[in-house]
Amino acid sequence: MNHWKISTRLMMLVGGVAALLVAVGLLALSRLASSNAALRTVYEDRTVALGQLLLVQRGMLSNRNLVSRAIAIREPGVVSVSAEAMAANVAMIDKTWVEYKATELTEEEALSAKRFEDTRGRFVAEFVKPAMGALKAGDFDKARQLITDKEETLYGPAAEQLAKLTELQVSVAQQQK
Repeated sequence: MNHWKISTRLMMLVGGVAALLVAVGLLALSRLASSNAALRTVYEDRTVALGQLLLVQRGMLSNRNLVSRAIAIREPGVVSVSAEAMAANVAMIDKTWVEYKATELTEEEALSAKRFEDTRGRFVAEFVKPAMGALKAGDFDKARQLITDKEETLYGPAAEQLAKLTELQVSVAQQQK
């Protein structure tokens, strides 16, 4: 190497440094792409899913409140609006649930989601829809009886499963750091 000209040695040094910079840059881009993919997964399969679960929870709570409000006020306009809002909540929850189920679910999450579907199905079939029917018919005693006999016993298990699903979202997101 001592017999090479200084310009040749400098060109080789610059070329070596440039090759090293290119290698480091490619490695950094590869790591960045991997990090972006992990972040995308956390966002799409955990953060968005968590938002969907919160929408479901809000809709379920709203339905509980709408029945109580309609019974308390007993005005035809309020009762009608409450029954319509309950139907809209059920439809929104159904749509949001389908979107949630389209995300990538872990095995544990899929089992918990199935349990929620079952408990929520009972809540809707045995409380929400009969309460809507009672309100539309003006049968406030039946609606009140549904609140007394069915609301908490049906809502509680569904809310518990929903809480487990939201906790699971956070837990899985933490694992994907």
